[in-house]
Amino acid sequence: METEKRKHARSGLQMEQQSSQLYISKDQETINITNVRDVSISGVGLEMSCAFPVGEKLSLTYKDDDGFLININGTVAWCDSETDNHALGIEFEKQTGQDNSLFFLAIRKYIDDFDGTYFDA
Repeated sequence: METEKRKHARSGLQMEQQSSQLYISKDQETINITNVRDVSISGVGLEMSCAFPVGEKLSLTYKDDDGFLININGTVAWCDSETDNHALGIEFEKQTGQDNSLFFLAIRKYIDDFDGTYFDA
């Protein structure tokens, strides 16, 4: 059994029917995210219509209605491709800790609306 490697607690999100944009950028292509499973200041769990290999470098972009825009770079830590909606975990780059915190704070409003369930780090 694999040991959990997360260093920060992950929080679930409620982002359905929100006008904010969250997507992955890869090689000049924008790839929509189906669902955000959970988030922390060190990474995010996503569901998407396409899979990525472990170790792949990606850029996650968040843009809200007020024009706030932030890009976070990360690496695919794991990917489960057993369903049509591929689940994957992205670990944010450690050297961009300030940007990672800004991203987490920007989507905090979605966490606050959630039912309070937290996933252990």
